[in-house]
Amino acid sequence: MFRLFGLSLTAASAVIFFSGPVLGQSGELDFSKMQRTFSEDFDDTLSVSPWGPNTRWIAHTPWAGVEIRAKLPKGPGVWPAFWLGSIVDKTKPTSVEIDVLEFYGHSPAAYQNNVIVYYTNPADAANNSLDKSKLPHEVKVPPDSLTDNYNTYGVMVGREWIIFYLNRNEVFRIKTPKEHQRPLDVLVNLALGSGFPIDHTPNPSYMNVDYIHVYKLTGE
Repeated sequence: MFRLFGLSLTAASAVIFFSGPVLGQSGELDFSKMQRTFSEDFDDTLSVSPWGPNTRWIAHTPWAGVEIRAKLPKGPGVWPAFWLGSIVDKTKPTSVEIDVLEFYGHSPAAYQNNVIVYYTNPADAANNSLDKSKLPHEVKVPPDSLTDNYNTYGVMVGREWIIFYLNRNEVFRIKTPKEHQRPLDVLVNLALGSGFPIDHTPNPSYMNVDYIHVYKLTGE
């Protein structure tokens, strides 16, 4: 078990708590035809991927399946997230962010999925291929179900569709933007605020993470 914790919270810092394995749930998301390229189960020292040093937390391909199992913090002001971002390359005209999970503590009966395309030259944004009318997408859930229990949050990033899952059941899909062409960094964090008050945020707050797994299509 690996623990990262602190004693106090500010607008720029919070606490993520990595716990040991907990029994998972089954559903519609199927990784059987994919190859796992990264596994962090927080049961030993932090892992390094088969691609060597400085490559941990990278999906290694634009076309990936990613899943986290986590129990979210409770209370107004908490802002946990699990997301993917294009490998940084300032010579490229675009980058993509895929938000698998974005949760706002003041709204305990929902969380959001999102896809964002960033442009090195803002003037190019007029050519955005993303259907922004559907974004961000709100996933309704029973109140406090994400903070009282462990749940899995997943995404399959394919050439045609980006498909989001909760407990391995599909909750949303959107056409993959043509701007997405690069491998993805995998990120998990617990921030505070996001423009909402934090004066009543529990101190400390914890995000409990069981595992993070990354997959790629066989042959990619």
